Amino acid sequence: MDRWLNNNTVVKVVSLLIAIMLWMVVNSDRMQTYFPGSADHSVTRITQMNLDARYNDRKYIVRVPTTVQVELKGSADQLALSAIMSGKTDVYVDLRNYSSGSYTVPVQWEGFPPGLEVRIQPSNVPVTIEAIQQVTRNVRVSVIGKAKDGYIAGQPVVSPQVATVTVPESQVDNVSMVQALVSIEDASGDIHTRVPLRVLDRNGQPIDAKVSPATADVQVPLTMEFKTVPVKIEPKGSLPNGYSVNSIVVNPPQVKIYGTADVLNAITSYPAGKIDVSQVTDAQTFEVTLPALKDVTKVDPPKVAVTVHVSLSSNSQPPAPGPTGLGGTGTQTTALKTIKKEVAINVKGSGNGMTSQVVDPPSGKLTAELEGNDSELTQLQNKDLQAVVDVSNLPPGEHTIKVKLNLPPDVKVLNETNMKTVVRIMDRSTGSSS
Repeated sequence: MDRWLNNNTVVKVVSLLIAIMLWMVVNSDRMQTYFPGSADHSVTRITQMNLDARYNDRKYIVRVPTTVQVELKGSADQLALSAIMSGKTDVYVDLRNYSSGSYTVPVQWEGFPPGLEVRIQPSNVPVTIEAIQQVTRNVRVSVIGKAKDGYIAGQPVVSPQVATVTVPESQVDNVSMVQALVSIEDASGDIHTRVPLRVLDRNGQPIDAKVSPATADVQVPLTMEFKTVPVKIEPKGSLPNGYSVNSIVVNPPQVKIYGTADVLNAITSYPAGKIDVSQVTDAQTFEVTLPALKDVTKVDPPKVAVTVHVSLSSNSQPPAPGPTGLGGTGTQTTALKTIKKEVAINVKGSGNGMTSQVVDPPSGKLTAELEGNDSELTQLQNKDLQAVVDVSNLPPGEHTIKVKLNLPPDVKVLNETNMKTVVRIMDRSTGSSS
């Protein structure tokens, strides 16, 4: 015996056996309490967990329930360990071997501690799998808000002009446009901004779809409101004996004036003052600087050229010319004449990716009843007439729009209330006006 006790190896083995026995004695009660099979000490916990889907997200889009109920049953230690390991647990459906269609699939789980009883409700869930489709659509800028008084928005410029939309195959035909929404609220200068893109359906409602790129650069020019009006010139003084005024020609005959809408609406012509004709014996041109008008912010151009044409009369004492109030080409003849002219309608302002078409009248032309002096109307050619409708920022569809006629200053339209047209605006990529 003494020889064994003096053997180091024997002593170590005996010490280890004694230590194990002591540990078992001390922990015997605790082992029994948390033994997984002991129903008397089991604990149940019910929780909601996110349901993941495993699938090829480059080819498919899936719809699955977002959460399921998970019941965990086991010892307190096991549940505590499960909570600690929550970052590694997962409840999911495996759809990697499925193609497009609707299915009911089992819910699976992983990462919970061994011995823990896991029950999932529902154990099977409905899923829908759709193949991904990509379509391209033009990026259309929609301007919202009101700029500062006196300013109007011009034609927006967007980059890129085309975006790619990724949607389920069932939604392809519902993708109408990609929209860049820009606010000009209270702006008084050009807008340069980057905005997110969103996809709209045919009813103008947003679609939950991926769009690439996700943003676009947009520029919206802002200019002051303007109006084109004829220049009004009056002669003053008496011509030399034997001469009379044939005409007074203003070049350009019309100018643009800038200001608020109220100011512009009150102005029908721009008074350029009077031209002294007392020394004119031949055609003579004067450069006239247009005077400033109250509340008119700007006039363009600021100067006009006025040419006075005179002729030698057979009468030694020709009557002095009275005020003609002429803008553009004028004569002393006051008799008015009425004619009808057929005018082609010119549509301008179609946005990127949009096309416009006059649908009423079908001919694309309107008949204008014009009134003016005989010489004005005689010189008036069809090529001098322009009927313009502006469709800037109008959405797809049919719109009734007032037609604006660009005419010489002394010619007016008698049937102005009838000068309207119906224009259909369509998306060039889809050919749709809805």
